[in-house]
Amino acid sequence: MVSVIYKKSRIGYFGTAESFTYIAALRRFGRGYLYIGESSASKIFEDIMSGAIDIAVVPIENSTGGWVYDTVDELVSDSFSKSNVRIEEELCCPIILNLISKSTLSKIKKVYSHHFPIDFCRKWIKINLPTARIIEVKSTSEAAKLASKEKTSAAIASAEAVKTYGLNLIMRNIGGDGPNVTHFFVLSESPITPKRKKEKTAVAFSLKHKTGTLHAVLGTLAKAKINLTRIISRPLIGKVGEYKFFIEFEGDMNETRVKKALTKLKKQTIWMNAISSYPSIKLKHS
Repeated sequence: MVSVIYKKSRIGYFGTAESFTYIAALRRFGRGYLYIGESSASKIFEDIMSGAIDIAVVPIENSTGGWVYDTVDELVSDSFSKSNVRIEEELCCPIILNLISKSTLSKIKKVYSHHFPIDFCRKWIKINLPTARIIEVKSTSEAAKLASKEKTSAAIASAEAVKTYGLNLIMRNIGGDGPNVTHFFVLSESPITPKRKKEKTAVAFSLKHKTGTLHAVLGTLAKAKINLTRIISRPLIGKVGEYKFFIEFEGDMNETRVKKALTKLKKQTIWMNAISSYPSIKLKHS
Protein backbone atom coordinates (compact mmCIF):
# COMPACT_ATOMS: atom_id res chain seq x y z
CA MET A 1 0.00 0.00 0.00
CA VAL A 2 1.56 3.25 -1.17
CA SER A 3 0.79 6.25 1.02
CA VAL A 4 1.61 9.87 0.24
CA ILE A 5 2.28 10.75 3.86
CA TYR A 6 5.52 11.50 5.66
CA LYS A 7 6.88 10.83 9.11
CA LYS A 8 6.40 14.47 10.00
CA SER A 9 2.65 14.17 9.38
CA ARG A 10 0.30 15.06 12.22
CA ILE A 11 -2.58 12.61 12.58
CA GLY A 12 -5.59 13.78 14.56
CA TYR A 13 -8.17 11.38 16.00
CA PHE A 14 -11.21 11.38 18.23
CA GLY A 15 -10.52 10.33 21.83
CA THR A 16 -7.35 9.40 23.70
CA ALA A 17 -4.56 6.88 23.12
CA GLU A 18 -6.81 4.09 24.47
CA SER A 19 -9.72 4.88 22.14
CA PHE A 20 -10.75 2.63 19.28
CA THR A 21 -10.27 5.52 16.84
CA TYR A 22 -6.63 5.77 17.88
CA ILE A 23 -6.25 2.01 17.56
CA ALA A 24 -7.69 2.14 14.02
CA ALA A 25 -5.35 5.02 13.09
CA LEU A 26 -2.36 3.15 14.49
CA ARG A 27 -3.24 -0.05 12.65
CA ARG A 28 -3.56 1.90 9.42
CA PHE A 29 -0.50 4.17 9.62
CA GLY A 30 1.79 2.65 12.23
CA ARG A 31 4.12 4.43 14.61
CA GLY A 32 6.48 7.29 13.86
CA TYR A 33 3.85 10.00 13.36
CA LEU A 34 2.62 12.66 15.74
CA TYR A 35 -0.79 11.49 16.95
CA ILE A 36 -3.06 14.16 18.42
CA GLY A 37 -6.24 13.21 20.29
CA GLU A 38 -9.24 15.54 20.55
CA SER A 39 -12.38 15.29 22.66
CA SER A 40 -14.91 16.02 19.91
CA ALA A 41 -15.51 15.46 16.21
CA SER A 42 -16.04 19.19 15.68
CA LYS A 43 -12.53 19.94 17.00
CA ILE A 44 -11.01 17.29 14.71
CA PHE A 45 -12.75 18.85 11.69
CA GLU A 46 -11.67 22.31 12.81
CA ASP A 47 -8.06 21.10 13.06
CA ILE A 48 -7.97 19.40 9.65
CA MET A 49 -9.64 22.36 7.90
CA SER A 50 -7.30 24.89 9.53
CA GLY A 51 -4.17 22.89 8.75
CA ALA A 52 -3.35 22.20 12.41
CA ILE A 53 -3.19 18.50 11.46
CA ASP A 54 -2.47 16.76 8.16
CA ILE A 55 -4.73 13.71 8.51
CA ALA A 56 -7.87 13.13 10.57
CA VAL A 57 -9.44 9.81 11.57
CA VAL A 58 -13.08 9.94 12.70
CA PRO A 59 -15.70 7.23 13.34
CA ILE A 60 -18.71 7.20 11.02
CA GLU A 61 -20.65 4.01 11.84
CA ASN A 62 -20.71 0.99 14.12
CA SER A 63 -22.23 -2.29 12.96
CA THR A 64 -24.35 -2.52 16.11
CA GLY A 65 -24.78 1.03 17.35
CA GLY A 66 -25.35 2.78 14.02
CA TRP A 67 -24.28 6.24 12.85
CA VAL A 68 -21.94 8.62 14.60
CA TYR A 69 -24.05 11.73 14.09
CA ASP A 70 -21.39 14.18 15.31
CA THR A 71 -19.25 13.12 12.33
CA VAL A 72 -22.18 13.23 9.89
CA ASP A 73 -23.09 16.76 10.98
CA GLU A 74 -19.60 17.94 10.13
CA LEU A 75 -19.61 16.18 6.74
CA VAL A 76 -22.82 17.96 5.68
CA SER A 77 -21.75 21.36 7.03
CA ASP A 78 -21.21 24.44 4.87
CA SER A 79 -17.72 24.95 6.30
CA PHE A 80 -16.64 21.45 5.26
CA SER A 81 -18.06 21.90 1.75
CA LYS A 82 -16.04 25.12 1.34
CA SER A 83 -12.79 23.46 2.45
CA ASN A 84 -10.34 21.41 0.41
CA VAL A 85 -10.58 18.48 2.82
CA ARG A 86 -11.87 15.22 1.39
CA ILE A 87 -12.57 11.69 2.54
CA GLU A 88 -9.46 9.80 1.43
CA GLU A 89 -10.21 6.35 2.85
CA GLU A 90 -12.79 4.31 4.70
CA LEU A 91 -11.34 2.00 7.36
CA CYS A 92 -13.29 -1.08 8.47
CA CYS A 93 -11.94 -2.04 11.88
CA PRO A 94 -12.97 -5.11 13.94
CA ILE A 95 -13.50 -4.07 17.55
CA ILE A 96 -12.56 -6.25 20.52
CA LEU A 97 -14.46 -5.22 23.66
CA ASN A 98 -13.12 -6.08 27.10
CA LEU A 99 -14.36 -5.85 30.65
CA ILE A 100 -11.69 -4.08 32.71
CA SER A 101 -11.71 -3.17 36.41
CA LYS A 102 -9.75 -2.96 39.65
CA SER A 103 -12.19 -5.44 41.10
CA THR A 104 -13.30 -9.01 40.31
CA LEU A 105 -16.37 -9.98 38.31
CA SER A 106 -18.45 -10.92 41.37
CA LYS A 107 -17.86 -7.54 43.07
CA ILE A 108 -18.67 -5.22 40.14
CA LYS A 109 -21.62 -2.91 40.85
CA LYS A 110 -21.30 -0.37 37.99
CA VAL A 111 -20.26 -0.64 34.36
CA TYR A 112 -19.24 2.42 32.33
CA SER A 113 -18.98 2.63 28.55
CA HIS A 114 -20.03 4.43 25.38
CA HIS A 115 -23.51 3.47 24.21
CA PHE A 116 -22.23 1.46 21.20
CA PRO A 117 -20.33 -1.09 23.35
CA ILE A 118 -23.21 -1.16 25.85
CA ASP A 119 -25.67 -2.03 23.07
CA PHE A 120 -23.38 -4.73 21.71
CA CYS A 121 -22.72 -6.24 25.15
CA ARG A 122 -26.21 -5.88 26.62
CA LYS A 123 -26.98 -9.61 26.51
CA TRP A 124 -23.60 -10.49 28.03
CA ILE A 125 -24.08 -7.95 30.83
CA LYS A 126 -27.57 -9.27 31.59
CA ILE A 127 -26.22 -12.80 32.00
CA ASN A 128 -22.93 -12.06 33.77
CA LEU A 129 -23.66 -8.81 35.66
CA PRO A 130 -27.45 -8.83 36.11
CA THR A 131 -27.48 -6.43 39.08
CA ALA A 132 -24.83 -3.99 37.85
CA ARG A 133 -25.80 -0.41 37.08
CA ILE A 134 -25.02 0.50 33.46
CA ILE A 135 -23.80 4.08 32.90
CA GLU A 136 -23.32 5.60 29.45
CA VAL A 137 -20.43 8.05 28.96
CA LYS A 138 -19.07 9.84 25.90
CA SER A 139 -16.18 7.46 25.17
CA THR A 140 -14.62 4.15 26.22
CA SER A 141 -11.56 6.11 27.34
CA GLU A 142 -13.67 8.11 29.79
CA ALA A 143 -15.26 4.86 30.96
CA ALA A 144 -11.86 3.38 31.79
CA LYS A 145 -10.80 6.54 33.62
CA LEU A 146 -13.96 6.50 35.76
CA ALA A 147 -13.60 2.78 36.52
CA SER A 148 -10.03 3.34 37.67
CA LYS A 149 -11.30 5.66 40.44
CA GLU A 150 -13.89 3.26 41.89
CA LYS A 151 -13.07 -0.13 43.38
CA THR A 152 -16.34 -1.83 42.43
CA SER A 153 -16.74 -0.31 38.96
CA ALA A 154 -15.75 -1.64 35.56
CA ALA A 155 -15.51 -0.36 32.01
CA ILE A 156 -16.12 -1.91 28.63
CA ALA A 157 -13.15 -0.64 26.68
CA SER A 158 -9.99 -1.49 24.77
CA ALA A 159 -7.25 -3.68 26.20
CA GLU A 160 -4.90 -0.69 25.80
CA ALA A 161 -6.77 1.10 28.59
CA VAL A 162 -5.67 -1.54 31.11
CA LYS A 163 -2.10 -0.26 31.41
CA THR A 164 -2.98 3.41 31.11
CA TYR A 165 -5.42 3.39 34.01
CA GLY A 166 -3.94 0.59 36.15
CA LEU A 167 -6.84 -1.80 35.65
CA ASN A 168 -7.13 -5.56 35.33
CA LEU A 169 -8.38 -7.38 32.25
CA ILE A 170 -11.36 -9.23 33.76
CA MET A 171 -12.64 -10.74 30.52
CA ARG A 172 -11.57 -10.34 26.90
CA ASN A 173 -13.80 -10.15 23.84
CA ILE A 174 -17.18 -9.91 25.51
CA GLY A 175 -20.37 -9.05 23.68
CA GLY A 176 -22.82 -10.30 21.09
CA ASP A 177 -22.73 -13.28 18.76
CA GLY A 178 -21.97 -11.45 15.51
CA PRO A 179 -19.03 -9.30 14.40
CA ASN A 180 -18.51 -5.86 15.90
CA VAL A 181 -17.03 -3.55 13.29
CA THR A 182 -16.58 0.22 13.38
CA HIS A 183 -16.09 2.18 10.17
CA PHE A 184 -13.85 5.24 10.18
CA PHE A 185 -13.18 7.97 7.61
CA VAL A 186 -9.66 9.22 6.96
CA LEU A 187 -9.73 12.90 5.99
CA SER A 188 -7.01 14.94 4.29
CA GLU A 189 -6.36 17.65 1.72
CA SER A 190 -3.71 15.48 0.06
CA PRO A 191 -4.02 12.03 -1.55
CA ILE A 192 -3.05 9.16 0.75
CA THR A 193 -3.42 6.10 -1.49
CA PRO A 194 -3.65 7.49 -5.05
CA LYS A 195 -2.96 4.15 -6.75
CA ARG A 196 -5.60 2.21 -4.84
CA LYS A 197 -8.97 1.60 -6.52
CA LYS A 198 -11.66 4.02 -5.39
CA GLU A 199 -14.65 1.90 -4.48
CA LYS A 200 -17.09 4.41 -2.96
CA THR A 201 -18.27 7.99 -3.43
CA ALA A 202 -19.77 10.34 -0.81
CA VAL A 203 -22.15 13.21 -1.54
CA ALA A 204 -23.92 15.71 0.72
CA PHE A 205 -26.97 17.65 -0.45
CA SER A 206 -30.22 19.38 0.46
CA LEU A 207 -33.52 19.42 -1.41
CA LYS A 208 -36.57 21.54 -1.99
CA HIS A 209 -39.10 20.81 0.74
CA LYS A 210 -41.78 19.26 -1.45
CA THR A 211 -43.17 15.88 -2.46
CA GLY A 212 -40.98 13.56 -4.49
CA THR A 213 -37.61 15.33 -4.32
CA LEU A 214 -35.79 12.56 -2.45
CA HIS A 215 -37.53 9.93 -4.58
CA ALA A 216 -36.18 11.67 -7.69
CA VAL A 217 -32.61 11.61 -6.38
CA LEU A 218 -32.81 7.94 -5.47
CA GLY A 219 -34.40 7.22 -8.85
CA THR A 220 -31.46 8.86 -10.63
CA LEU A 221 -29.04 6.57 -8.81
CA ALA A 222 -31.21 3.51 -9.48
CA LYS A 223 -31.45 4.24 -13.22
CA ALA A 224 -27.66 4.52 -13.36
CA LYS A 225 -27.45 1.12 -11.60
CA ILE A 226 -25.57 2.71 -8.72
CA ASN A 227 -25.81 0.80 -5.43
CA LEU A 228 -26.44 3.01 -2.40
CA THR A 229 -24.44 1.96 0.69
CA ARG A 230 -25.37 4.75 3.13
CA ILE A 231 -28.09 7.38 3.42
CA ILE A 232 -28.35 9.61 6.48
CA SER A 233 -30.56 12.65 7.06
CA ARG A 234 -29.71 15.48 9.45
CA PRO A 235 -31.98 18.37 10.44
CA LEU A 236 -31.43 21.76 8.81
CA ILE A 237 -30.82 24.26 11.60
CA GLY A 238 -33.69 26.73 11.84
CA LYS A 239 -35.95 24.86 9.38
CA VAL A 240 -38.26 22.40 11.10
CA GLY A 241 -38.96 19.35 8.98
CA GLU A 242 -36.18 20.02 6.46
CA TYR A 243 -32.96 18.08 6.16
CA LYS A 244 -29.51 17.73 4.69
CA PHE A 245 -28.54 14.31 3.41
CA PHE A 246 -25.29 12.37 3.37
CA ILE A 247 -25.22 9.50 0.90
CA GLU A 248 -22.54 7.01 -0.05
CA PHE A 249 -22.64 4.67 -3.04
CA GLU A 250 -20.48 2.18 -4.87
CA GLY A 251 -18.42 3.61 -7.71
CA ASP A 252 -15.84 6.25 -8.59
CA MET A 253 -16.94 9.77 -9.58
CA ASN A 254 -14.54 9.55 -12.54
CA GLU A 255 -16.63 6.71 -14.04
CA THR A 256 -18.90 7.87 -16.86
CA ARG A 257 -22.12 6.55 -15.30
CA VAL A 258 -21.31 8.22 -11.96
CA LYS A 259 -20.38 11.50 -13.65
CA LYS A 260 -23.73 11.55 -15.47
CA ALA A 261 -25.64 10.71 -12.29
CA LEU A 262 -23.89 13.49 -10.34
CA THR A 263 -24.71 15.99 -13.11
CA LYS A 264 -28.40 15.06 -12.77
CA LEU A 265 -28.22 15.19 -8.97
CA LYS A 266 -26.79 18.71 -9.16
CA LYS A 267 -29.94 19.84 -10.99
CA GLN A 268 -32.26 18.01 -8.59
CA THR A 269 -30.76 19.51 -5.41
CA ILE A 270 -30.62 23.07 -4.09
CA TRP A 271 -27.17 22.49 -2.57
CA MET A 272 -24.71 19.68 -3.23
CA ASN A 273 -21.16 18.78 -2.26
CA ALA A 274 -19.70 15.84 -4.19
CA ILE A 275 -17.15 15.16 -1.47
CA SER A 276 -14.83 12.52 -2.96
CA SER A 277 -14.30 8.93 -4.03
CA TYR A 278 -12.15 6.65 -1.90
CA PRO A 279 -11.04 3.06 -1.23
CA SER A 280 -12.51 0.93 1.53
CA ILE A 281 -9.79 -0.79 3.57
CA LYS A 282 -10.32 -3.72 5.91
CA LEU A 283 -8.04 -3.62 8.95
CA LYS A 284 -6.99 -6.72 10.82
CA HIS A 285 -7.30 -7.42 14.55
CA SER A 286 -4.35 -6.16 16.57
